[in-house]
Amino acid sequence: MRSRVLELNASDERGIAVVRDKIKSFARAAVSAPNPDYPSPPFKIVILDEADSMTQDAQSALRRIMEQYSRITRFCLICNYVSRIIDPVTSRCSKFRFKPLDASSAEARLQYIAQAEGLQISPEILSMLIHTSDGDMRRSITYLQSLARLVSARGNDARLMSSTTVGELAGIVPMPVIKSLAQTMAVPSYDTDDEATPMVQGSAFDAVYDAVHHIVREGYSSLQVVLQLHDYIISHPMLSARQKTKCALHLGAADKALLDGGEESLQLLTLLYELFCVAIAQAESAPLRDLVHTTSRLVLDHGGVVRNVQYWGKRTLPQRAKRHQQLHYSGDYWLMQFDTNAPTLKVLNDRLRQDPRVIKWNTLKLGEKLREIVPPTASGGATPAQSTMGGKTVDYLG
Repeated sequence: MRSRVLELNASDERGIAVVRDKIKSFARAAVSAPNPDYPSPPFKIVILDEADSMTQDAQSALRRIMEQYSRITRFCLICNYVSRIIDPVTSRCSKFRFKPLDASSAEARLQYIAQAEGLQISPEILSMLIHTSDGDMRRSITYLQSLARLVSARGNDARLMSSTTVGELAGIVPMPVIKSLAQTMAVPSYDTDDEATPMVQGSAFDAVYDAVHHIVREGYSSLQVVLQLHDYIISHPMLSARQKTKCALHLGAADKALLDGGEESLQLLTLLYELFCVAIAQAESAPLRDLVHTTSRLVLDHGGVVRNVQYWGKRTLPQRAKRHQQLHYSGDYWLMQFDTNAPTLKVLNDRLRQDPRVIKWNTLKLGEKLREIVPPTASGGATPAQSTMGGKTVDYLG
């Protein structure tokens, strides 16, 4: 066995010297004579655990060894992050990805270990152990071992222990803390049982700074906060896909900065303020988006065609305008090109006149007939026109 298999932990022996000395010496050695009583393959095996911890130079040297001695030596690289393995090495390997264990298998194994150790445990605790470990069986067993040490003075009875204690053992940030953090960033709670958070007094930056200060003071891991914020935001039903995409980009950048050794409080402060800006920008544009949606919907429901919608941004008005007993000095400008009939246009003007969100509007008629606006093609048909709504482009026939 020793002459055929070399197993190394690349996190401890990850330098180029190990590759040149140990691995190369083993790889180029001749294959020992096979055992007649056991069907041995005609090659040796090198197993590198946690290969993603190897340096770039060591991986480059390993690539050359894999090419030279592939006939008599096979390599098995085990890693957590395949993106940290250089492309010349990954291109010479077949990738096998192992999914996390399903909950039923993990629960059965943890129950077996608990019975073998004489530990009395409730199903709620088992479920919490599986949830906090994210399908990692080794981590679940580690948490179970820590739990057994806590209840050793109680006669190994963990049935009265709360799931919150298990979360503290695993370093999980309590869900009320995550929800409060999200509400500080202007992300509303979608749980009807939660109480509404009062409006923050003072500047937004001060509120975010106080939230970060509370996280640091309680000793929560910033990486864990980023991970749980990601799960909370991505599964939030009240956030749009665009918001979730922007938040995911900021969360990914913060996660990389923390893994690279960034200062936790500064990285968390930057992340939370960026997420706050994303949420508040979407909230401020909600009335305009709703106005554009309802106006376009009115035209489409009456058989019309919306060809284009453009947002021109917030601008200063040429002169102040008084509308609905209020003076306005600036407003959001937007343009909508559409085809409709005279009765629908009258209804649209009446609605815009009554809508308190509208300061001023102008309606320009381009022609009395469709042929005056969209000339026919050479084949006699109508030219295709496009309608842009909500980021989607739909083709219509004029």
